[in-house]
This record gives sequence, C-alpha cells and structure tokens, in this order.
Amino acid sequence: MIYGVDVILIEPGPFKTAIWDKTPDIDDNDFIGSDYELSLKKFYKYVIEIGRKGWNPDIIGNRVKTILQNPKPSARHIITPNRFLNYSLSGILPTRIYDKLIAKKLNLLKN
Repeated sequence: MIYGVDVILIEPGPFKTAIWDKTPDIDDNDFIGSDYELSLKKFYKYVIEIGRKGWNPDIIGNRVKTILQNPKPSARHIITPNRFLNYSLSGILPTRIYDKLIAKKLNLLKN
C-alpha cells in the first residue's frame, strides 16, 4: 500500500486444462495395493474427474480481462463452479470438521 500497488486476488477453481492429464494413472501407480488405493480412486472420482469436466479456460480469461479493465476492482475474485462446495464451505466450517468430512469422503478415517 505504501507504494500505491493495488493487489487483487484471483482464485480459480477447476478448469479444463492439460494439468489434469499429469496425474498418476489410476490403474498403474505406486499406491495400488497400499492403504491409500481406495482413497486415491475416490480422489480421482471427486477431484480429477470433476477437474477434467471443469469450466472452459475462456471463462477465467474473460473474467481476468474484466477485472483488469475495472478502474476499482474488488480485492478478491473467486471463479469456480459450485462456489459453495468448492470454496465457501471450507471457510464456514471449523477446520477439523471440514478435514473429517473430506477424510470420510476419501475413506481416510481410522476404522
């Protein structure tokens, strides 16, 4: 602020990009046969597959352009499908409860 720099935070959610192709193969990876095999398969279902079906990158590009062209933009921009689940819920719930929900969904809780 003392130098007059206006910082703007842009937080994108899942978008269709090549990054989703860089994940380990679900059927051929170091976790097969380990305690994490089922969790990794669930992670793929809930994160990787959703990411691959994410929004088109043009959406974020157009939003960034609009933000940069605004003479007085907001300080924070969350650009994500299903904002409540992908962003807001983690800020509403206490961290330990949110972590347990995620762990339960991914089969990472002790039996």
